[in-house]
Amino acid sequence: MQIVASTLSEPEVAAVSAYLATLPVPQQDKPVAADTTQLPMACGSQNPHAAEAKP
Repeated sequence: MQIVASTLSEPEVAAVSAYLATLPVPQQDKPVAADTTQLPMACGSQNPHAAEAKP
């Protein structure tokens, strides 16, 4: 996320923030279990091989 965010200008960050603030919060939303989804880019907070080991 740092790589993507670092390429945005301050007005772009403000525009994304304003857009996200307009989205409704899901009422029945539940988090996905940790390490069950393969991310499109490496993420420091995720075990890089955990999603591969899941059935």
